[in-house]
Amino acid sequence: MWQSLLKDMDSTPAPPKFATNDVAIREQLPKGIADLTTMVAAAKNTDQNGRLNAAMAYVHDMVPTVTDALHDIDPVWPKE
Repeated sequence: MWQSLLKDMDSTPAPPKFATNDVAIREQLPKGIADLTTMVAAAKNTDQNGRLNAAMAYVHDMVPTVTDALHDIDPVWPKE
């Protein structure tokens, strides 16, 4: 889902009022995707510490920077 969002953002320029949010999402979302990839790999290897570390990294990379940016764009998205 997140990779699809980034791809869609590449073909759809953000309106000026969302420029700051666009930058925040583009900078942080690839980190969140990498964290999720690490989390899945750790889960496949039953690496509980690796999974927890990746989950914490995901939260750190996404909340509140990306979640607040998404809320600014669409208030239905919860504000953290």
